[in-house]
Amino acid sequence: MPTNHDIAVRLFLQLSVILLTCQISSRVFHYLGQTRVVSEMIAGVLLGPSFLGLIAPDAQEFLFPKTLTLALGGSTIDIIHPSMTILFGLSQLGLVLYMFLIGLQFNVGPLLPGLPRPLQRRGGARRPTDRLRQADHRALD
Repeated sequence: MPTNHDIAVRLFLQLSVILLTCQISSRVFHYLGQTRVVSEMIAGVLLGPSFLGLIAPDAQEFLFPKTLTLALGGSTIDIIHPSMTILFGLSQLGLVLYMFLIGLQFNVGPLLPGLPRPLQRRGGARRPTDRLRQADHRALD
């Protein structure tokens, strides 16, 4: 069983290789006229079993091990490697943060004219200040 130190070292090695590959592919594909997102997807293919696993399967298995074999008593059991579980969690967190940033930049203005009137107020919800304003106008009339 790998220690916490072993898992942390492997995780930082994985992250370093991923970030370095993304930087190199970003510069190369920027020169070829591709966007950063496309170059990062290509970097993922280069590090995966389709490329690295094909030309250097031992290096790919060392960097991104799928399973860990544990010996319990006289039997063995295969589990998902802990570093891959942590890397998966970090990748999901990165995806959520990326989608959040995309959502912040999304402009709903062009979509509003085509919606029914009640839905044009950001999901149909009225702001509390709107109700207060209506009550003030009624009181003044």
